[in-house]
Amino acid sequence: MSETMSEKGIPEAWVGQRVRVGHAHSASTHTDGVLLGVGDRGIVVEGGELVRFYPWTSVGSIEKAYEEGGEVPGVQASRAW
Repeated sequence: MSETMSEKGIPEAWVGQRVRVGHAHSASTHTDGVLLGVGDRGIVVEGGELVRFYPWTSVGSIEKAYEEGGEVPGVQASRAW
């Protein structure tokens, strides 16, 4: 891992921003929302009126979500922590 990536603390650096969570047990399923927290046990994502906890065992990937017409995502963080 490069020093730049570790300094960013991904996904911790994305708290408060829109993310897309890929589910570990279903490749075609994902959740979009605002990342509220990252911890040793998992992540918390707010999507619409729901706030959900996802344990690391159910998270296949996390990527920063961009609005249509925004910049192209260049970094995807996979469950390797």
